[in-house]
Amino acid sequence: MKFFKEWPISIVACLQAAALFAYVGLVGWLVSRAENWLPETPIFLNIAFFLGVFTTSALVSATLTLIYPAYVFWKERNISKSIKLILATIAWLFIFLMAFAVLVSL
Repeated sequence: MKFFKEWPISIVACLQAAALFAYVGLVGWLVSRAENWLPETPIFLNIAFFLGVFTTSALVSATLTLIYPAYVFWKERNISKSIKLILATIAWLFIFLMAFAVLVSL
């Protein structure tokens, strides 16, 4: 974590947003291809699989985006930097989403 102390907030936020965007894209791609790999299963197993993937993705997403702001908040006691980092990550996610929407619409 100390490695990121030297970096500007905007760069750290961009890296966090890029990692989350890549993770969501990978999970989306895997789920869209799942019916080709998995056998026909009862509906309750599909629901259980979905909930497992959903909760795991929530945990991974929160870890990717909130672990460094939490470190800054608890270890460095810098609330404003932590909040700025979260807001900058949200802004970068929005930028990535808009860029993806433009690319898809072409």
